[in-house]
Amino acid sequence: MGFADMTTYFFTLVALLLAPGQVMLLTVIRAAGGDVRGALVFTMGAATGSVLIVSAVCWGMSLISAENAGFMAYSKYVMIGYIAWIAYGMWTRGVDVAGAAAPQSGLVTSYMAGLITNMTSPYMMILFPLVIPEVLDITVIEMPDFLIVVLTTLGAEVLSAAVLVGLALQMRRLIRSARATRVFNRSLAGCLMAGGTAMAFM
Repeated sequence: MGFADMTTYFFTLVALLLAPGQVMLLTVIRAAGGDVRGALVFTMGAATGSVLIVSAVCWGMSLISAENAGFMAYSKYVMIGYIAWIAYGMWTRGVDVAGAAAPQSGLVTSYMAGLITNMTSPYMMILFPLVIPEVLDITVIEMPDFLIVVLTTLGAEVLSAAVLVGLALQMRRLIRSARATRVFNRSLAGCLMAGGTAMAFM
C-alpha cells in the first residue's frame, strides 16, 4: 500500500460521498433546514458506518455478505423503506430554507440516523468491498495498514461533510420565497426517493 494508492482512494471516496446519494441528500436537507448541528452529527454517524463496513471488508466479512444473497436483498428493502419515510416527510412538511430554523434533532437520533442510513445502503456495502482490495491486500491485513485506511476514510468523510454543509447553507441564503422553498423540498424528496431506489437496484 503506497501513498499514491491512498491518495487516489481518498479523492475517489470524497467524490463518491459528494455524489447524489441518501447520505448526501439527508445531510443537505438537515443543514438547509437550519439543523447544522444535526447535519454534522448525522455525518459522524455515517462515518462510523463507513468505518464499520471498511473493518468488515478488511477482516473478511465481505466474503460472508457476498455468499449470502439474502443479506443484500434484506438491506435493500430496509433502505428503501427508510428513504420512503424520509421522502414522504420532505414532500408533506419539508424544511424551511426560506428563513425559520427547523427543529433541532437530538444528537443520539441524528447519529443513529446517519449510522443506519449508511449501514443499510447497498451502495456503500458494495462500494467498499470493490475499492478496498484495490489499495490494500486484505488477504494479509496488518494493523498499521488497516489504521491508515480507517483514518483516510474518516478524513474523506470529514471533508465531504464540510463541503455539503457549506453548500446547504449557501442554498439557505439563496432560497427566500415560500414557493421556492416548496419546490426545493419536493425536488429533494423526489431526488431522494429516486436516488435511493436506483441505488438499491443498480
